[in-house]
Amino acid sequence: MAVLRARIFGELVRPTTVRGQKVVDYFRSCPRADQVTSYYPPIKQFQSLLFKLRHLGLYHDEHL
Repeated sequence: MAVLRARIFGELVRPTTVRGQKVVDYFRSCPRADQVTSYYPPIKQFQSLLFKLRHLGLYHDEHL
């Protein structure tokens, strides 16, 4: 029952080492979604690069 209670309430199921506890605390600390979602790739540059590579025969896209 202790394992089930730990899983329901988000506690650790088994005892961990100090190093493992640091990892758990790091991932619990704060969500990183704000840092990740602010990146948008340069689509036009990628598109022109892939067009040039297709023309040279160095890239072949199976989905086209």
